[in-house]
Amino acid sequence: MDEERSIAASNYNYEEGKLVASIKWLITKIYENKGIPDKLHNPFHRTDDDVLQLTSTILTVLTNGSLYVQAAAKILHDNSLLTQSHGAVIRALSSVDVEVRDSDGTFVTESMLSTVDPFRTNAHLAMLDALMTTHVKSIVSIERVVQVVSEYTSVDKREEPLDFLDALLFWINKICLLVRDDVERHDVPLKGADNCDATIPEMEDLYEDLCDGTCICALMAFYRPNELNLQDISFSDPISIQDCRYNLSLLKNSLDCLPWNPFHFEIDDILYLHESLQPNVNAFLADLFQFFEPIPIQSPVQATSPVQRRFVPIEAIPDLRASNLASRPTHPPRMRNTVGLSQRDRTMSVASGDSHLTSMSGDSLRYNSQRPTTLPANVNIMNFRQLQQANNGTNDPADLHTIAEPSNMASVRLALQERRREYDRKRCIESSMNEEERQKAGKDAFFKLMSKNMENTTNQHAQSAEPTKSNDSPYSTREEQLSAQVQNLQPVAPSVRVASSAFCYLVILFFFYFYYYFFHVFFFYYFYYYDFFFYYFYFFFYYFFYYYF
Repeated sequence: MDEERSIAASNYNYEEGKLVASIKWLITKIYENKGIPDKLHNPFHRTDDDVLQLTSTILTVLTNGSLYVQAAAKILHDNSLLTQSHGAVIRALSSVDVEVRDSDGTFVTESMLSTVDPFRTNAHLAMLDALMTTHVKSIVSIERVVQVVSEYTSVDKREEPLDFLDALLFWINKICLLVRDDVERHDVPLKGADNCDATIPEMEDLYEDLCDGTCICALMAFYRPNELNLQDISFSDPISIQDCRYNLSLLKNSLDCLPWNPFHFEIDDILYLHESLQPNVNAFLADLFQFFEPIPIQSPVQATSPVQRRFVPIEAIPDLRASNLASRPTHPPRMRNTVGLSQRDRTMSVASGDSHLTSMSGDSLRYNSQRPTTLPANVNIMNFRQLQQANNGTNDPADLHTIAEPSNMASVRLALQERRREYDRKRCIESSMNEEERQKAGKDAFFKLMSKNMENTTNQHAQSAEPTKSNDSPYSTREEQLSAQVQNLQPVAPSVRVASSAFCYLVILFFFYFYYYFFHVFFFYYFYYYDFFFYYFYFFFYYFFYYYF
């Protein structure tokens, strides 16, 4: 176990701890302790005044953005970022809802990161925090944590985590409860239980309860019991600073069994945990979750070949004519019989120049019979020539079936093709009929809708034709005014008529008296015999004015 230098809380420099842990995480994230360049093994040095500074190599790779683009490409699985700059990394982080802000809340820009003199440490730490947050989000999710915990114990719907930080706390506490149950079930003695009943605690706060190292060590003992024994962890209550330092050292050394050690802190960084180191702690726990609960890799399912399954293993026959292989003469290439092979025109064939000179019955057998044989004499073998001669001129049903089998297959294929064409033709007819039915239904619906609209229009015209008050036209308004005036004058019409009649009567009476007195006084003798004319004249004017007015 490595000896750690104890530092008092008053002398602890959290800014140096933050810078060292962040730079170590960045380099390890890119290289994973494999092929780290020599100039990046020791990224820090101390001045004569005991001030921690970055080496010139680290300053160069941070300001030109080479380390940032490599880390972002690995986290976001985007190799196109490898040739980009700081600005592309900032935009890529913004696309996953991660903002790059410094401790003052100011947005970090590309010019701030590329500035060499002065080197803006706060801007680079903000970029590292954003990368670590993106790394945690890419590994830890609520669904994944609940799925993992459900493999060990039951999970109530009400206790499911709310975000990825709550998911990490939920995962650690559930594993600690499992370890506690095992300890109580098997009465496992724990270190620090001499004067009290030591037990495995639960974490209420992810950062405050991490300082003593008990829960995180119990987590390590659950997943890697061979590297960290549960009985080596100190569970004293109350726990001292020495016990906390001991547990954290035990954890740091046991993590060397992993492919690469994700513990990039000093013991004092966790013991006096500052809030600026919270993104680093989140990345550390996410790496542990990835190591202990890796996502199972699904192997691709191999497609089965369409060949026929063989239930009998195929084995070679090593001694089959092995001794005669060297002395066996070469044979002409064997050809598979196909349909219509005998009807092919072989006159222009170079490979089978002698094939059209012999028959398939006798000549070929005579040609084959003249070949030398390597079999011993008097061996009981089958004479195919005798079989052929015995079968000449006969109609063997088996042979006829063998010869006719390809033609039968061809006829079957033709029948299937004909059935297929008939089926396609029926489907085409049915689809056309369905199309006609759809068109007819559409037309019926259209005419039905148009008739309904015409009925509505007719009803509207009928309603508008009723004698209702309307202001649509000035002519109708004028007619209504005239009608109202006529109706108002109707009660007065009889009185006007009486007045006009009286006036006419007075005029006629005046004329009568004027005629009577004037003519009778002065012309009495002349008009004595014409009085009857006066009376007729009087009545004529009276009735004329009466009916006229």
